[in-house]
Amino acid sequence: MTMVRATVLALGLASASSFEIVSQTFKGNVTMKYSSPSVPSPTIATVEFGVDMVSVRAYMNEYIVIEMPQFNITSTTKQQMIFDASTKRATMYTDSHTESPQPIPQKPATCKFFEFANLPTLAAVAKCMQDVAALAQPEASEDGLQKFKMHMPVPAALGDVDQVMYTDKDFVMKKLVADVSLTGSPMTIHEEMTDMNSKAGVPDGSWFLVPEEWGSCEEQALPPMPATNNPVMKSFLHCMGLAASQATVVV
Repeated sequence: MTMVRATVLALGLASASSFEIVSQTFKGNVTMKYSSPSVPSPTIATVEFGVDMVSVRAYMNEYIVIEMPQFNITSTTKQQMIFDASTKRATMYTDSHTESPQPIPQKPATCKFFEFANLPTLAAVAKCMQDVAALAQPEASEDGLQKFKMHMPVPAALGDVDQVMYTDKDFVMKKLVADVSLTGSPMTIHEEMTDMNSKAGVPDGSWFLVPEEWGSCEEQALPPMPATNNPVMKSFLHCMGLAASQATVVV
């Protein structure tokens, strides 16, 4: 799910920056609501991300706690990701465990990385993301914030997402609202990320270094890229050097 949210966020930042993508930091709460009553919403959910448009890199940290008191079960998941265009690599760390009356085998934390061998130069990636931004659909401002809307397929043919991005006058993200419709399922997901105190500026460089506590990271092959006519997704894949280099799946 982190990869999906990271892609949606990247496209959201690009779309919100129809005029400019800015370096920024965001640390706020997340609310997730599922149309199916059988799927519990998180009790605690936070997200933190930083974007450095000077060096073209980003990080995202998520913390999610789901409680099911009727079963006396609590699930805790921490997911983190670092993308650095200079190394052409995205690294992802996941640590998840569940507490319940009955012992459940716990999976060890994992660290994986993906190589983007055909990623263009830093300047080309930055410019390309600005070109993606031109596909945004600006709407009337709301509560003193700029508002932009976009529709796109979610990677791996999971479904479609309609998202609305709210930024201040300097294009710093304050709120992101996403409504996801899952393929082959009547269930929908409504998600909101909010940080009214987010700030412009390049984050501290230490945030983009893979921590030693992540341990040994294992390389993973990139998943098949979606063959799509959606202009946003096509442009994003082009920015990542993936449009013609990977096998495709139809979405």
